[in-house]
Amino acid sequence: MRPAFSPTHHFAFVDGLRGLAALSVLVFHYQHFFMPKAGEMPSADVIHGLPLYSIAYPFYNYGWIGVQIFWIISGFVFAHIYLRAPKMTAADFFLRRFARLYPLHFATLLAVAALQAISIRSTGHFQIYENNDAQHFLLHLFMASNWFQRGDWSFNGPIWSVSVEVLIYAVFFALIPFLTRRRFLRFLAALSFVGLYGLGFKHVAIECAVCFFAGASLYTVAEWRGMRRRVIVAPVLVAALAVLAIFAARMSDNKTVVLWTFAASAVTVFVCLDLLLSHRAEWLKRLGDISYPVYLLHVPVQIALLTAFDWGMLDRSMTTSAWFMLAFIVAIVLAALYTHRHFEMPAQKAIRAALSRTRKREGRSIDQPA
Repeated sequence: MRPAFSPTHHFAFVDGLRGLAALSVLVFHYQHFFMPKAGEMPSADVIHGLPLYSIAYPFYNYGWIGVQIFWIISGFVFAHIYLRAPKMTAADFFLRRFARLYPLHFATLLAVAALQAISIRSTGHFQIYENNDAQHFLLHLFMASNWFQRGDWSFNGPIWSVSVEVLIYAVFFALIPFLTRRRFLRFLAALSFVGLYGLGFKHVAIECAVCFFAGASLYTVAEWRGMRRRVIVAPVLVAALAVLAIFAARMSDNKTVVLWTFAASAVTVFVCLDLLLSHRAEWLKRLGDISYPVYLLHVPVQIALLTAFDWGMLDRSMTTSAWFMLAFIVAIVLAALYTHRHFEMPAQKAIRAALSRTRKREGRSIDQPA
């Protein structure tokens, strides 16, 4: 089947959804300000009293689903970029991911380590996450923080989902030759991981794989040529996912299945918007650009504020104000915009330039990563 999208095609709405997913996690983590101690989440009664709860309660209770949306979008974008690209070496593939993910991860890891050291010395305890020892630092250093268990929270906790996704990158790269030649294998891969999950293999990497290959499958559907066909297929697909979500909600006590379906439905809706209106939404790219810094910056900022509260430098009661909550969100977004422009992009450019120089003799280059 001839590809329907050019290699430079940009899915603006999907990129925008990635930014919204990051903001969803940001709101969900606002409850960090109300934790009784590191590692202990606030009670339901406390959560019900959070600022603007009557409006923001879906995000306070289920904002973590933004992670599953990230994973689905990653599968979608990877299918678009890597399943249509010329043959790529493992080194090139993983060095692209390194340039995209590691600089900000490393910087925020060092920042959190320093902030937690200040907290333990000034207040006698850690903030938010309690497992901040040398062993966990080494795991974070190699982006392996949650390869073995999800609940062992430490340092910049949100990186757990990226840590797990790195494992799925390896699986995806190994399958590229097969997924490129036989598109039905993308669906089979997703169904295989769903089957493993259903059989009791509930490691978080399996959850990530389900979402990732669901995204790759969704791209295969979106790739069908002809706007008329897309207009027909898109609403039918969304309706089918909605019916599946209702069925899953009634037949299963496991909310994971329901939320997976919701996440897939959300991405599908935004893909459909891209198919119909992408030329009107290029501005959404900026929202997608800040998704990673929003995701990694908010916990270090919270640790700094919580330390200031416990040290008596600031009044903790300000966190109960809706104005403080909104100001916190705006501050993180502005910090993310600055970080993306003045740290992420220069760091990626420098790494790609260095890698390109090492491959100059081979006539290859490292392009901008996804």
